[in-house]
Amino acid sequence: MPIPNIPEVWPIADISMRPSVTLSDWQAFEVQMRGAASRTRHFVGYCLEDRAGQVSSAVQEFDARTMRGIANSGRVYVLRGKAGRNADAESAWRHWVRLNGATDLEDISQYLKRMLKP
Repeated sequence: MPIPNIPEVWPIADISMRPSVTLSDWQAFEVQMRGAASRTRHFVGYCLEDRAGQVSSAVQEFDARTMRGIANSGRVYVLRGKAGRNADAESAWRHWVRLNGATDLEDISQYLKRMLKP
């Protein structure tokens, strides 16, 4: 069921039902959240399990060797393949930014890509 007043945005499954997700065509962003003292980092990508764009809560840990990150929610995000773009993911990101009042957006995907090189 979509979020009221935003028909194109759907809530993701509860973490107890889906503790991890796999993102393809992923990007990573650092943003300033309204009222937050420090910047946060978020994964954006195409969720293979839900076949939809998805944005993570703030990423707390990232292991470049396994390409896994743990978000504030406790959910594990597995980045599959190379960084890239996906129309569904970009739409989810635009809505997320607006809903959460994020500003000063910085694409840090290139930084993560450098970490992933052997």
